[in-house]
Amino acid sequence: GTIAREVAPRETARPWRLAVDAPEEKVAACLAGFWPRRLDAGARIPSGAPCVSDWSPDEDRNPILRALLEAGQHYAINVYPCELLPNSEMGQRFYKERFAIGSRLVPFLMMHSREDQNASEVTEYAEYVTSTYSMDESQWARALTFATFIQGLHNLGLTRAAAIYARHAHGTSYLDFYLGLLRRARDGEGAVLSRVFARISGLCRGVSSGENFFVAKCEGTGTMLWGFDELVFLEIYPFLPRFYEELRLWLGTLYPDDDALDSLVRYQSDIVKKIGADEVVISSDRDFFGYFRSILSGSAANTVPERRETVLRIRDPHPVYDFESLAREIVWYGRNRRETDYTSSFYDVRVGRETPGAGGCGT
Repeated sequence: GTIAREVAPRETARPWRLAVDAPEEKVAACLAGFWPRRLDAGARIPSGAPCVSDWSPDEDRNPILRALLEAGQHYAINVYPCELLPNSEMGQRFYKERFAIGSRLVPFLMMHSREDQNASEVTEYAEYVTSTYSMDESQWARALTFATFIQGLHNLGLTRAAAIYARHAHGTSYLDFYLGLLRRARDGEGAVLSRVFARISGLCRGVSSGENFFVAKCEGTGTMLWGFDELVFLEIYPFLPRFYEELRLWLGTLYPDDDALDSLVRYQSDIVKKIGADEVVISSDRDFFGYFRSILSGSAANTVPERRETVLRIRDPHPVYDFESLAREIVWYGRNRRETDYTSSFYDVRVGRETPGAGGCGT
């Protein structure tokens, strides 16, 4: 089941908690041995303390996310900000002064509540740690932005297949893949992702400065309030064709001699949940389904997918017919069931090979 654990001991005052869907011993193996990179003189750091606050989209200092992705956590990584609870030791003045803990009071609005619903209620506040002696507010905002996109792009499935392929076919680490993709978005390359990156990074900075909530609205869903990682998925979704065109162009700059990229990006696009589809047929000239299934199951896999005509037939037990229903039923309710991805365990996937002229799919 899902476990939530403090990923750094209390003495380090790291402003993050992490929840992952993995056996505890596997998590411990991932976290062991990571040390903080930047400490004040005289700081006491217990042996083996993992560095969480050093996550940054600008530098290769993201050991926890890197370890979890490399360990196969492709569907469920949840990063939470550290909240200072009333009367907690970390919230006491001497403790905050000792570790230079900075915090912000942010109006507390429930994720998936409605803006008009909250307007009639008494406003409550949450106090979030937004800086420590080894992490200022701008670094905190960048770390939150990076973690948000890992959850929205990878865990919700928009780029998971492409990232796994890059890792296994070309040896590109997940960290390098997403750092490169987000640097490109930050620099204004790729209209869809750049627009979403600008909004999400702005929201993350707004939390660190106390200017906005930890939730926000999404066009097409009324007054519903969404988490930032959900916004990544929902704001890209209406522009999926353009998004994947831009992803294909970027992958081509990384791997110019790879003749599988067109098929890969088409497969990646095809496996994302569609509006108005009761039954889905996905055809490819390569066996991506078998390739990724081998990788995700931990069994031996080919470096590249086998070249063969493959057809997937998926009958959708939970179709949706408009964007608002997709957001509510799939991204919210169906997230833990992995409903955003047609090749996940939620769906019954029939795999076959095309038979010319047969008009069907052999099993």
